[in-house]
Amino acid sequence: MTDMRSSEIDFDQVRRLQKSAQVSKKQRARISLHKNDESEVHVMLISLFRNSHIPIHKHADREEFYVLLEGRVRINLFSDRGEIIKFVELERPSDVKAFTFYMEKGDWHNLEVLSEHCLLLEVTQGPFNPLFTSTMTIS
Repeated sequence: MTDMRSSEIDFDQVRRLQKSAQVSKKQRARISLHKNDESEVHVMLISLFRNSHIPIHKHADREEFYVLLEGRVRINLFSDRGEIIKFVELERPSDVKAFTFYMEKGDWHNLEVLSEHCLLLEVTQGPFNPLFTSTMTIS
């Protein structure tokens, strides 16, 4: 994933972020607003395209909060056996659909982009430690 850092974001940066995501192999990119991986709060503006694959994973040490700003996504929650036990579809802010989602630590989850492109804000605790993130393998 392409990663950039900034303390404020304007519309031009969002469009550059979208272009970075579009040309990246993983079809996603982010701007990190926090100073570094050791920061206590991590805030990221993430651009994803439909072909971006987010594996099923969980974080043993952190909750996550999403705010969808553009597009449409589906957040899937899974059992320990890899079965979908709940899903939530988020759409850009409107009077009809949810556009935020709070996830507890330890929840197996992934995210599917339902529109051609989406833009979301993710807020989570730091510091980041990859040892507390697990990826599920389904056979």
